[in-house]
Amino acid sequence: MVALQAQLTTMQNGIARERAVAAVDSAIKAGKPIPVTLREHYIARHCQDPAAVQKELDGRPATAPC
Repeated sequence: MVALQAQLTTMQNGIARERAVAAVDSAIKAGKPIPVTLREHYIARHCQDPAAVQKELDGRPATAPC
């Protein structure tokens, strides 16, 4: 039972990370000013509180291409 719970937790964490990476990379591709050095920070935060980080990413203005 413990091993099954550990596997479930690992799967849930993996899915949360995949969603976080997709959200942060999507914001970067959309021109949101997210420094590369903060990418992992946003991903880690998104794993913990997706709604708050998504709200923050959505609120960032996109930079216009040159």
